[in-house]
Parts: sequence; C-alpha cells; structure tokens
Amino acid sequence: MRNWGDEWRRFSTTCARLAAMLRAGVPMIQAVDILRADERSPDYQRRLDLFRAELHRGSPIPSALKHILPVQFRKTVQHIGYIPDLPHFLDRLSQWVMRRLMVLESAIKQAVYPLVLVGALLGLLVFFCGVL
Repeated sequence: MRNWGDEWRRFSTTCARLAAMLRAGVPMIQAVDILRADERSPDYQRRLDLFRAELHRGSPIPSALKHILPVQFRKTVQHIGYIPDLPHFLDRLSQWVMRRLMVLESAIKQAVYPLVLVGALLGLLVFFCGVL
C-alpha cells in the first residue's frame, strides 16, 4: 500500500519543479522528461509517461494532470478550464496540496494522544479490576 503522504509530497514537488522549469523557459514536454529522468519510483515514472503522452496528444493540462495527481485531488482539478499563467497555477496547486497534507498530519498527530490516554486508562481499569 502506498503512503498517501509521500504521494502528496511527490506531487507537490513535481508541480513546484515544473513551474520553475517553465518560468526558466524550458518547454513543457522537455520539463516532464527531466522530471521523469530524476524520478526513482517506477510507478511515478509510468504516471509521468502517461502525463507526457496526454500533453503530446494536445490534451488540456488539467485533463493530463489526472495521471500524476493523487486520487484525492482529481475531482478538484478536472473542472478547471483555461489556465492563463501555468507556472503560477502549478505553484499554487503545490502549496495547496502541502497545506492539506500539513492539516491532515496535524489532525492525526493530535488524535493519537487522546487515544493513548484512553487505552492506558482502560488498561489500568482492567488491571485493577482483575487484581481485586
């Protein structure tokens, strides 16, 4: 099973790097090729290949993004039309995904402590009730 946090971070980093390369004047297809060459995960390489193929066919970028987007965000992006400033959009998308991840991780961390306390209390209750 894939770690969703790693997938979200990978996508966020991909968006940020793609935006930087586009700002520097690197053509989109070449930028995706660079990202793919740097990627270690065979699964994400395959997804970048699908993204590149969609772009090469002339598909709209929001439509092509479905191949690299974490599944939780696909519906959010599918209804986007024309993107006038793609690097800005990719930067904002990267930041948005990372904010969602930080909020979710924070909520999980905050939920663990009360669960540990309840578990400890139940353990003590069982221990003392079993001893008496």
